[in-house]
Amino acid sequence: MSVNATAAKNLFDQLRALHQNQDGHTKIPARLVDHLEARLLAALERDRTGSLVVDGWPASTTGNGSSGLPTSSVEAAVVSLVDSRQPRDHHRELTRRAAEALEDAVVALNTLRSALASIDDLTKTSVDPKAPRTCAHCTGKRGSNDRPVYATSTVADRLDHAIALCSACWHFVEQTAQPGTRAGYLPSDDQIRSHEEKGRWRIRVP
Repeated sequence: MSVNATAAKNLFDQLRALHQNQDGHTKIPARLVDHLEARLLAALERDRTGSLVVDGWPASTTGNGSSGLPTSSVEAAVVSLVDSRQPRDHHRELTRRAAEALEDAVVALNTLRSALASIDDLTKTSVDPKAPRTCAHCTGKRGSNDRPVYATSTVADRLDHAIALCSACWHFVEQTAQPGTRAGYLPSDDQIRSHEEKGRWRIRVP
């Protein structure tokens, strides 16, 4: 494992620092997500319209003479093209990187949440001696191959209520929905029979 407790604490400290940073460019209010969303949507709109400022891209100040203006219409056209493309390209690249970082962050946070929820499920499993010893869902549906209980849980809030499931059924539910959505479902009798025969699940994707 590449991240130890000290490294993890450092990462969380960096997240907290985002709220406390008082630098002019990165001062962030209490509602971090709303603030970042507004800034990225503004960048995407500028990229769509091709304008860094309200009235268009900054005017050129490159040219000959003390005025800083181009001396001919040809030079003016060249300077205008170079001056406008450079900030446009830079802005577009930075906007692309920001959007990709947002996608990566959402995936990473969902992975973190799912992993921590699964850890909660495993560590809070009941040790009640009266609890079922075999899967409450697939027992009797696999011939004589009833499977032991892996965890009694909602599978990270994918199900409406906790149920004692074997490892196979637990992982089936895990693949049917995102954690916390209550949109997961248990395998059908046909899927259980197929899994017993082939050793893998056939999951219907909506």
